[in-house]
Amino acid sequence: MLGLVYDSKTIIISIVLGIAWILYLYMKKAYLSLPYPGKEHKSIILLENDKRMKRAQSITTISFFSGTAPIDTIKANCDVILRKNNWLSSRLYSAPNNGIVIKYPSDPSVIDITRHFSVIKDCKLSPELGYTEIVKCVQDHVVKAGVSVVDVNECLYKITVIIISDKKFALMMSLSHMLADGNTYYKLHSMLSGNGETITTLCAERNCEFDSESEKYFRSMELNTDVGFIISFLMHRFLNSFKRTCILIRRIRPGWIAEQKIKAAADEGTHHDFALSTTGTADAKKNVKGRSTSSGDSGEFVSTNDIMTSWYINCIGSFDFCLMAINCRGRLLNLTVQNAGNYALGMLYRRSDADTPRKIRHSLASLKSESDTLPTSLEKMTFSAGLMSNWSSFCKHLEYKDCDLQLHLPVLRLGVNPLYPSVMLVFSPREGEVAAFFVTVVGDIAGRLLDDITSGEGVLGAQLLHS
Repeated sequence: MLGLVYDSKTIIISIVLGIAWILYLYMKKAYLSLPYPGKEHKSIILLENDKRMKRAQSITTISFFSGTAPIDTIKANCDVILRKNNWLSSRLYSAPNNGIVIKYPSDPSVIDITRHFSVIKDCKLSPELGYTEIVKCVQDHVVKAGVSVVDVNECLYKITVIIISDKKFALMMSLSHMLADGNTYYKLHSMLSGNGETITTLCAERNCEFDSESEKYFRSMELNTDVGFIISFLMHRFLNSFKRTCILIRRIRPGWIAEQKIKAAADEGTHHDFALSTTGTADAKKNVKGRSTSSGDSGEFVSTNDIMTSWYINCIGSFDFCLMAINCRGRLLNLTVQNAGNYALGMLYRRSDADTPRKIRHSLASLKSESDTLPTSLEKMTFSAGLMSNWSSFCKHLEYKDCDLQLHLPVLRLGVNPLYPSVMLVFSPREGEVAAFFVTVVGDIAGRLLDDITSGEGVLGAQLLHS
């Protein structure tokens, strides 16, 4: 039998060569996964709030138009957007200490627009289709969730023009949630318009003080590391896996929001009754006559967001808490709409914190809910809440010559969040219209929504499209 003998020198050389080979493969992967190998790249370290979006789906919308698709205009705008905001061509990479960075080419001229812009044909796509069918038609052109695009060569910003017929088309924009929030998304979205909208350069450098500063105000962030809360999350994930999902997409009844703003001014300091009556509205108009309003976070002014949040918690929710996404631009650290990134955080409301729209408005001024308390130990164990986000305030619809917008929709992967058995997304389907997109488990919450619709006097109006 042949025996093999290795001396220490041979063993050391073998180990060194093995390590060198592993390093070579790692560096090769890192090199090839760069957006543009061989070019100089810039890096931006993401904030903790960006990293929380690792498991969030991308922000995606689709707009249906009648008219001939202005492909050259849309492509030219996309090209300018990429040149002025070259961070949109970035990739996500792991960094030491559980960090994540984005890397993008320093020279915008090397960006290949074909990685981000595409034109496809789909004669079957239509706003008359059910929502799930629309999502199936476009899902291959949606940017993947953050966790699946770290350390791989995946595009994080996509514009897709879908030709339905000679006189019908759709425009879809998809952006990784790790790069930006809804405010930044719609800022970029409006730049695609063909009406001479100014294409600007957004600041992608993160404000490194944001994470520590936001912890002073948003106590809901403490729940991310709470043992009781994590146990509740796992329990609800298991229980919700046996429940069916209900989807409702409805316009908010025309005039209702205006009526509620009048009532809010008339009912200052009292419980807000969301029930509608002609007499009540007339009295409210009489009482509010002559009062001044402001557009800030305090005073008598209440916004669509305040009204919808208060209504959602009090009239629809069978939950004791609601988490509402709040845009921190204009509220913290001199942040403005020009600051790209995830600068939105969730404020946790108890039902009593939101029984009037004015309480929501005051909480935005102080960045604290009225009670400013976290769930008790028992409440954490049984915790479930509603989740509310408002995109309508950011939305500025696209305009193109000889084209008419038929419908604007969020594109969402359907499913119920374990901790949020009901989710409401407020958006604008057309100019001057507000709609609500509900994803909820079949049961009490879905029943309340349907009761509101069938009553004839409720908030929710005509169905935009079936699920």
